[in-house]
Amino acid sequence: MATKHTHHYLPAQLQWSSVESSFLSLPIPPSHNHPHQPPPFLKLQPPKSYPSPTPYPPTGSANPTNTPIYAPHPTSLNNVPSCIHSASTILTSPGDIAIIGSGLSGMLTLYHILSTAPAHSRPNVMLFEARELCSGATARNGGHAKVKIATLVGKESGGERDKMQAYVAGVIQELERIVVAEGLGEECEFEVRRSLDVFLHEGECEKMKGVYDAAILKGEYWARNIDFVGADEAEKASGVKGAVGAFICPAASFWPYKLATGILEVLIRRFPEHINVQTNTLVTSLEHGILHTPRGALHSEKIVLATNAWTAGLVPSFNGTITPVKGMACHIAPSHPHPVFPHLKTTYNIYFPPGADYLNPRPDGSIVVGGGAWLFPSKDSWYNNFNDAQRFASDVENHWRDGYMQNTFLGWEDSGAGPDSVWVGIMGSTDDGMPHVGRVPEDEYKGVWMLAGFNGGGMALIATAAKAVAKMVLEDLGFEDVKDEFGLLEGMGTSGRRLNKDGRGGVE
Repeated sequence: MATKHTHHYLPAQLQWSSVESSFLSLPIPPSHNHPHQPPPFLKLQPPKSYPSPTPYPPTGSANPTNTPIYAPHPTSLNNVPSCIHSASTILTSPGDIAIIGSGLSGMLTLYHILSTAPAHSRPNVMLFEARELCSGATARNGGHAKVKIATLVGKESGGERDKMQAYVAGVIQELERIVVAEGLGEECEFEVRRSLDVFLHEGECEKMKGVYDAAILKGEYWARNIDFVGADEAEKASGVKGAVGAFICPAASFWPYKLATGILEVLIRRFPEHINVQTNTLVTSLEHGILHTPRGALHSEKIVLATNAWTAGLVPSFNGTITPVKGMACHIAPSHPHPVFPHLKTTYNIYFPPGADYLNPRPDGSIVVGGGAWLFPSKDSWYNNFNDAQRFASDVENHWRDGYMQNTFLGWEDSGAGPDSVWVGIMGSTDDGMPHVGRVPEDEYKGVWMLAGFNGGGMALIATAAKAVAKMVLEDLGFEDVKDEFGLLEGMGTSGRRLNKDGRGGVE
């Protein structure tokens, strides 16, 4: 087995247009003592129910679904900052810039706008969230970021694979830079670690290995950053029963909810006079710089859509171009409070014959697992479905409840490990497998930028895209103006050409 040296500049995960290994890892149901309960950043008093994010479709629907809200938990803040508002107030103060969506896309865009703008012209920014702060996919995310071998092999050329790997390496670098600079590493459990793509089906493994071997012979750069373990050592190296091969690569592992809300806390302390956060405030429509909400309308010179799966609710032309798809995840813990032996030190994508799961072990010994999509009962149960209040049937969840760790991993037979919670969340799937970044390509949306449609792989894509969008907004630029500076991938820029008008979505 080749020795692998893991470097911080190497790549992380992409999920692109595959729901088969959905990386969603969503909020654990309320438990004040649960080690993985995402504590709300703010002690806002929540309503008994709250609306889903921007309705999809039709635009401006007045009938959003109601979903249960998670109870508030202690935070580092003793009082709600004056820049945070809930649905009880009336909108009166326009901002220079409005950001719709408080997940990682919105937070990192806000971070770069305020951090890079000159002090004498730093804009005032309003951040809108339809529900509680960071309550969508970011709050439901396990924080597993890497480039899967299957994603790389699926590209047409070595050059494309090199660029993708380099882009995600840059994302990890940027995340690590922010985490270190703002002192958030311990809180959000950020680590750069090894990851294994483990195959249990010989034919599928051989297909990946064939492309990998050819790339090694050609000297393609991407393949130098990945090692392979064959059938004779795969089970021992990975700890996965029945493994016939495993690819080893770097990954970033972190707690996205804590990263996003930690960034906002930093910004509130640093720029309190420039931030106005509006939670439980559904933006129902946009009209020539006017944001319409149930609490009133206001004008903003510039607008950023960090709305992912919900984008078509505000820009109808994205109907069929960015489609909501439902994913599933769970949190697995041992039956006793002590660490399980062997403690999993790496992250995983495990390719079972029918489909793939991902696993992201946490520092406390518990594990977030996502996937199981091959068990979803019908296309309607997950495709074009934005109901994140309704879980899948129990027979689907039993994929993880019926001795998953015991049956999959060596040494876990007597662990008593099982899910203490299972949940769902909504991803934004694009019809061409690429996110949409840049100006919204329609005249009526002049002054509107977006970053959305991450195909379940936002943690490996967002950081660099948000930094680029922040510059576009501040300097009134488009995607092509900043593409080379930030190393953005070909095909990421949103455009009229990419808008799909025939109603097809991103996952078939």
